[in-house]
Amino acid sequence: MWPTGCFPGDCPSDLHPVSSPARHSWWKFLTESPSQSDHAGHRMTDSPTPFTNQALARYGVEVTIPSPLTASELGVDTTPVAYETVGAVAYVTLNRPDYRNAQNSVMTYSLDAAFVRAVNDADVKVIVLRAAGKHFSAGHDIGTPERDFHVEYPNTATLYWDHTDRTGGDQRLAREVEVYMGMCRRWREIPKPVIAQVHGACIAGGMMLAWICDFIVASDDAFFSDPVARMGIPGVEYFAHAFVLGPRRAKEILFTGQRFGAKEALDWGMVNHVVPRDELAAKVDEIAGNIAEMPQLGLALCKRPSTSVKTRWACETRWTRSSAGTTSHTAPMPKHPRVTPWAAWTPSR
Repeated sequence: MWPTGCFPGDCPSDLHPVSSPARHSWWKFLTESPSQSDHAGHRMTDSPTPFTNQALARYGVEVTIPSPLTASELGVDTTPVAYETVGAVAYVTLNRPDYRNAQNSVMTYSLDAAFVRAVNDADVKVIVLRAAGKHFSAGHDIGTPERDFHVEYPNTATLYWDHTDRTGGDQRLAREVEVYMGMCRRWREIPKPVIAQVHGACIAGGMMLAWICDFIVASDDAFFSDPVARMGIPGVEYFAHAFVLGPRRAKEILFTGQRFGAKEALDWGMVNHVVPRDELAAKVDEIAGNIAEMPQLGLALCKRPSTSVKTRWACETRWTRSSAGTTSHTAPMPKHPRVTPWAAWTPSR
């Protein structure tokens, strides 16, 4: 019988009850039933017990990390990302439901391949990002057998050195600049409208994926949180909190680690619509259908200036590392954020 979870020392950043009191609080936060004030009706404990590949190796269990999917390999049932088109809409699905769609690098690069395929398809006008299973995403992979922190992948989003031959903070920064921060900024620049179809848990890194989308449509059972301050980390890498929530509300959820429901997210302006779970797909399809009637170039030109504001004002993140290897990052906010001038990016006439 394998022990549950990871061992102290195997995965120092993994959030698991045996690692530290702070991480125990995080684990309880995710696994305990929500209070009556929450809008989620699901427990997070009915997924397979997480094991790190380092811990499994002690028991002679060989863990094979799959390769990221290429654009041509994506299909309607592929994992960890599925892809299909219906008319002018491309559906990109997080398809790792056994682990609540936790994001390892394989998923990140497979997602990128799906987005590239949708962008290059002239018949696609709208992209929908959705998830299989009970939850949208429990965040970054910090303890499944396929956690691939140690694996080298060619950089796609950034020009940075390989993280696998580095140690400490240098290693973590090199990986996170590429896999998390860099990818989110890259996807934020997708010229086609992207709609996030969110249900169930959308935790930490899950919110990063939702935030890169232009619209967020949530089911009434969706809930959100970025409680990583419990680990001594000031929020997820793609630091858009103050932009999507406003600075005071962002500080509240960061400082307290509280989860908030879909209705609160709607009231705070983070999501566009909240509908019953069984009406979620239909609502997203309705919006996507309306968008698809618009000319593709017009949509791209409309998206560019609003995206520029968010990228320049809220997401120019600077990073530092303490000697203990803890991530620290803040988002400098210029006094006068400016939209890219029209003439700077419109086609010449």
